[in-house]
Amino acid sequence: MEDNFFAGYGKTVYGANFIGRDAEIKKIQQRLFSKEFGNLSIVGLPKIGKSSLAYYSLLFQKERLWLENRFLVEWISLKSYKSSKELYHKLTLSIKDKISKVEPSNDSLLSILEENYQYIKNPETSFVELEHYLLSFFSEIVSNSIRVLVILDEFDYVKEILGEVDYQMLRTLSYEPDHQIAFITTSRRSIFDIERYSGQGSNFFGTFENIRLGGFSNSDARELFAKANIGDNKLIDKIRYYTGNHPYLISMVLYKCIESGGEIDNVLDNVKSDILQYFDDVYKVLDKDDLAEKLIRIYSGIYEGVSKTEEEYIMNYGLFIKDERGYNKPFSEFFKMYLALKWRESPFKMVWPEAEKCLKSIITECVNEIYGDDWEKLIEDDLPRFSSPEDFNFIDSLKKRRKKERDLFGAKASPNLIDQLYPRHYAQLIELHWDDFYQDVFDGKIEYWIDNLEFIAKRIRNPESHSREGLLTDKEMQRASLICTEIIKTVNNWLS
Repeated sequence: MEDNFFAGYGKTVYGANFIGRDAEIKKIQQRLFSKEFGNLSIVGLPKIGKSSLAYYSLLFQKERLWLENRFLVEWISLKSYKSSKELYHKLTLSIKDKISKVEPSNDSLLSILEENYQYIKNPETSFVELEHYLLSFFSEIVSNSIRVLVILDEFDYVKEILGEVDYQMLRTLSYEPDHQIAFITTSRRSIFDIERYSGQGSNFFGTFENIRLGGFSNSDARELFAKANIGDNKLIDKIRYYTGNHPYLISMVLYKCIESGGEIDNVLDNVKSDILQYFDDVYKVLDKDDLAEKLIRIYSGIYEGVSKTEEEYIMNYGLFIKDERGYNKPFSEFFKMYLALKWRESPFKMVWPEAEKCLKSIITECVNEIYGDDWEKLIEDDLPRFSSPEDFNFIDSLKKRRKKERDLFGAKASPNLIDQLYPRHYAQLIELHWDDFYQDVFDGKIEYWIDNLEFIAKRIRNPESHSREGLLTDKEMQRASLICTEIIKTVNNWLS
């Protein structure tokens, strides 16, 4: 059978199948291979390549690292352990065995390691004694000019097995020269966030340098496409509409494309559900960390309630990238539509989403009352001239967006054409039927409401608001909050 380069997608990638990440590999080498070295944390969302980066840059190179530098590489997945003693036992056992293979004639070193190991594995050994024997174990290794690099994969699981004294123990092991080893962790959250739940007074996190792993660069993504012999820019753009530069998603699509030998449109249509499942998985991961709502807020362009730390977290995940103007946008168009759907399904707890929901509700009431069930056809002759070029054929453009959403999301898509409206439409549609409908809904003069709705559309819900550059002033944010609160109160009073 002909080999499919992407057959291992979703698994740890190494050797000739590993692509890109040159900057990250250089950072790992600078941190771990110089005379002065320290801990390293690789942070990113599921399936972004954290374990592959650690494996390829360290464990895959273990023979060369030992022969050239006397570096000993150990890999531990923290999914497998239920207590810190189990972890210390496995760590020392594995390192002892590795040293016995690479230095079988070093009787003095092996004897001391075995002696300390016997105390470490004994369940009756107190923690104070355990610390002594662990330090003695690694001191002997360091005195023999051996540097130990320990990869702690899936470090998010550590909160189930480590307490404050354990974090302090790991800090001591990786900080003091006499017994210094290096820890390399992979996790979706930073060491600081993981540790603060159980480490409390420890500052183990302060010994780490972080690598935030996002999507591929354009050149790295191109290299992936080249492996599938795809060089046509239109075809690449069609795939990237769904995947962006996400290495896992690109690899999944290219694998299915090669296996099926079919038309790319059929492949993309079949793989949509898998991509959506990945988006849902990412959303659930963020929700566990209380970041899912923040993701939607950032997408909406309203940063109120999102701390700088939370914003940096989400941005470092690579879920947003910069467009040609420097504004933040979702990493793929398909992910953008997914976020738009989430916006409507689970609006975050701010006044604007609720206000927008009220506006769409009252506009739906209006068109149904005035035009009846066939309003989509009957309203066209009454529509104002919209300023946006994409609204030249207004109803047609809304129908196209609804069809596109249905094609992508099936039954999850909204059947209501009003859901396809953008904030720039609200003022003009309300002005259209002010006299025969909306003046009974809204208190005050038409000029007051039109001015407020245009302020929302121009200052809050516009492309520029998706960037941290030029955020709203406190005064503007306060005005926006008051407008939205008034819309919610007014519409709900009328509907009730």
